Amino acid sequence: MFGGSGGGYKTLGCIENTQGVWDGAVPFVIGTPRTIPNVFMARVHAMRLLKDKFLQVTDALDSGGSGDMYAGLDEEQADALREVTRMGFPPKTWFAWDQIGDGALSLLLYAVYLCDPGYFEDFWNVPGYLGADPHSSACRDRLQMATTVETILSQNSDASAGQETVSEIQHTGVDEAWRDYIKRNKLAGIPCIRLQDAPPEEAYLQGVCLHFQSGALAGVKLPVDKVMGSVVVPLLSPTLDLTSALQSVKPRDQVVLDNSDYIALQTYYRHQVPTPDYKVWDQFRDEKGEPIYPQRPILAPELLAKNASGYPQNGNFHGKVIILESMLDECAYPWGADWYFHKALEAKGEQAFQDLRVWFTDNAMHGYSENTTNNNRIVSYLGELYQALLDVAAWVEQGVEPAPSTVYRYEDGQIFLPETAEERRGIQPVVFLEGNGSKAVTVKVGEPVSFTVQAAIPRNTGELTSLEWDWYGDGNYTAPSPLDLCPVNKTAGKAQGTFTYQQPGTYFVAARVTSNRHPQDRFTQVKNLDRVRVVVTA
Repeated sequence: MFGGSGGGYKTLGCIENTQGVWDGAVPFVIGTPRTIPNVFMARVHAMRLLKDKFLQVTDALDSGGSGDMYAGLDEEQADALREVTRMGFPPKTWFAWDQIGDGALSLLLYAVYLCDPGYFEDFWNVPGYLGADPHSSACRDRLQMATTVETILSQNSDASAGQETVSEIQHTGVDEAWRDYIKRNKLAGIPCIRLQDAPPEEAYLQGVCLHFQSGALAGVKLPVDKVMGSVVVPLLSPTLDLTSALQSVKPRDQVVLDNSDYIALQTYYRHQVPTPDYKVWDQFRDEKGEPIYPQRPILAPELLAKNASGYPQNGNFHGKVIILESMLDECAYPWGADWYFHKALEAKGEQAFQDLRVWFTDNAMHGYSENTTNNNRIVSYLGELYQALLDVAAWVEQGVEPAPSTVYRYEDGQIFLPETAEERRGIQPVVFLEGNGSKAVTVKVGEPVSFTVQAAIPRNTGELTSLEWDWYGDGNYTAPSPLDLCPVNKTAGKAQGTFTYQQPGTYFVAARVTSNRHPQDRFTQVKNLDRVRVVVTA
């Protein structure tokens, strides 16, 4: 018995390919053989176009918002948002747009170089690719700035003080997994490079590289982590001995600060249309099922999947499996669990219903950390993961069947869950919060707001154990308090709270509810939350 993530390749591949070794598994935040690098590309393409629109997109999707995330976007921005949504990115996750970054895309760029080097020329020259259209956003945001190396700076110099060689991210756990290579190989004191010229303030610098035109590194593309005025901080490259390389850089070396390859990579998924079982690519097929964009001679994601595990998933697993998938996963899009479920049906027929469960975790992301910044919006899936491991053990060793799979609906790249615990199933609580009887309330300073929270869990999954309030929307919760529980089985409950605001502003109040099979077990606490918008006027 084991649990694991890693895009789903190692976990599911292992239990499929090693008959008799594993009797049960709990894969979580799983991907498919088409997940990497496509999910990062689609996300970053949308982020480039929507960089100044995310606050209004997030507000529209938030509690008490308009619900129309396309309002106020121009045609190209709306198309990009629609495209990434159909690819499976959960729209509610855009609240973390400034935290999730580009994932592992900067490293995966080199994998695409190796798999399909001709793509980066075709993108800018062959009709049918975004870059070949001179009026496209790709051409608008392309940067090819020729300049000269002025000097090499140590990390301890004033110009580079306080800067990190490796980009930081606010999540932990599985979010950090792809960074292990960089962490293991990070070298103290890697110098920075000061250029003769600084790029324009409005330049798109994500994924930029230094393309050396002369000197010892002529022809080399050096990845860049940060650009601070005219100073660039190199990013550790999987294909380059950075220490030796930077020792050979000299003043007056000719370079081009270039983002061409990174922009080209962002829509690579359009030219990688796979088999029809990957329904999110239907948007790139015509009425006859043929691709509408030029296609590459190789499917790079499949090669990457094989390289990761040697065995792409086919659904023919051994033993018992509970899959956990997060509804707000920004890396392993939720539809991956649905794809694997149907693969299992193809391989095992009706037996798949006997051997497999799929539990979706609402309001959970790819990482399992709970930090103050995001606590008001997300919950950790760790409690559910630990409970799933216990349930798989009981399933395998004692024949005790776990809770049924979560009931869900797939539509146009997105997963939708029923509103009630009885309909939804799985093991996670369902929470509904209102303020003054609404999801959005406006009051004056000093005027009390009455909140009502209702919660329920599916039958035979434990009991509701606690309620916490975040009155200010800052991720700081009150001490757990009881709910008015159903006296028979404690599977449903409600509570009321009143709060008065002394300062004007907009507050997103959250109610976080916990359930547990064994209330004293702190490792198997299963959580969910709901939010209400409170606007306080002077």
